[in-house]
Amino acid sequence: IKANRIKKANKILLKLYKSSKPSYVISYDLALTYEALGNLEKALSLYEQAEDIAITQGEVLQDIEKAINRVKKNIQELKKARKQI
Repeated sequence: IKANRIKKANKILLKLYKSSKPSYVISYDLALTYEALGNLEKALSLYEQAEDIAITQGEVLQDIEKAINRVKKNIQELKKARKQI
């Protein structure tokens, strides 16, 4: 059930993302859904985009920085795990 809700949220946010002007809130929220769905590379890209937009708007949000660091760490751990297979 939870996965279906995340997929639904992803579709809604993706439509909003494509139809709206750049927004760090939308990029961040969309990144959260990709991260939850296991698409870490896409999540990282969107988190970094959210950070760039926030900075250009004069805002620096620690939540975005934490998310970037978390996803980078998870990507590295996944790469290590794949090498061991």
